[in-house]
Amino acid sequence: MNTQVHLGAGTMHLVQSILIAYLQAESVPLTSMVINTSNRDTVLMGEYNLRSVLPFIPLLSSIGHFATAVYPTHQSELQYGEYAISASLMVYVIATLSGILDIRSLVTLCLLNAVLQWIGHRVETSARGPSRNHLLLLGFSIHTIIWANVATSFYTTLKLNDAVDSVPPMVYTIIITMFGLFTTFGVWAVIDSKERENGFVLLSFLCKTLLIWMMFFGLRREVE
Repeated sequence: MNTQVHLGAGTMHLVQSILIAYLQAESVPLTSMVINTSNRDTVLMGEYNLRSVLPFIPLLSSIGHFATAVYPTHQSELQYGEYAISASLMVYVIATLSGILDIRSLVTLCLLNAVLQWIGHRVETSARGPSRNHLLLLGFSIHTIIWANVATSFYTTLKLNDAVDSVPPMVYTIIITMFGLFTTFGVWAVIDSKERENGFVLLSFLCKTLLIWMMFFGLRREVE
């Protein structure tokens, strides 16, 4: 892929990271918590500002793009390595919004996403024939497991807390939009096209941009 594309994408991600870090520092925190439900006891491990995670998502993408521009022969390793971390942070944020607060569940979903990215790397670089189809099937199965957990948790949280009318509409929008874009990533990975890598860059930028700004502006008025 053209080095200029990676430099341009890396610069845009970096600008977003700096901007959202500045803005979220000046805004009212979107407080969330982490709990541990081991041994059937619920223990509060701590509270934090969920929006403080947001600047790291485009920052990681920026680092990945700049590294790829410098080491183009390692594009696949750098690309999927970056996705394994940045997309896991996105999964963490989305899962938290859906009501998953247990640290073990959150870590498990992040690890599943990392495995999913490893599968993507294998499909792109070495898998051929039946083994490629098996990996694709495994990848879509993991994708389904991740989002089934998010959807189930969101539905359960709404029902148990009778919170259907009190949940901000933007939370619904974020979960549905991110599911659609994450699924599009998987479908695009199957397509063998010269524009495949450009598509990944565009999808990555679109996905991260929508998440951080919907999280910031869409939920800002709800806490202020």
